[in-house]
Amino acid sequence: MKKFTSLIFLVMLSSIGFSQEIPIVSVGASIRDTYSIEYCQVFDEMVYSVEVGARGLPLGIKGKKDEEAKFGEFPENVKKTKHYYAGIEFGVGRRLKNWLIIGTFGYYPRYKARSWYDPEEELGRKGHYYNIFNASHDKVTLGIKVKHLIPLGKKKKNFLALGTKFSAFDGVGFTLGYAYNVD
Repeated sequence: MKKFTSLIFLVMLSSIGFSQEIPIVSVGASIRDTYSIEYCQVFDEMVYSVEVGARGLPLGIKGKKDEEAKFGEFPENVKKTKHYYAGIEFGVGRRLKNWLIIGTFGYYPRYKARSWYDPEEELGRKGHYYNIFNASHDKVTLGIKVKHLIPLGKKKKNFLALGTKFSAFDGVGFTLGYAYNVD
């Protein structure tokens, strides 16, 4: 999945030099605590997007990662357990003048991050340590995005990209980005 995503992203980036295109880079947030970074490419009337996002980031998980730590071990030393999602969305849509309408399909695997604290080095590890586990409650989602390109300056080469999005996973969200017309 990582290789496929990287390939799509590189193909989209490599096409910036062609005419009739507008690359857009945006950041977003939703009411369900999902944060994302998105890259869109506008080819004439078609729009393609790739977005990576995360919900419920494992904040407060301290220490060094220990791959050997098992989820159920040493429950008396558990300091924090946090569930989070990290995933990707792909989108295809249409450009209608300065409006973009994009349908999306996303996949968000669920993870658990657990941290322990070993004050005495009795477990072979001194201090804080953690590990991340697949929680196998993955989410597949469909959504829609609407973006408006607001021209900046008289030449209309630079744009502010304001957008809103909705999906079953994120709920309602907003995006803010920058676009440059390479014509």
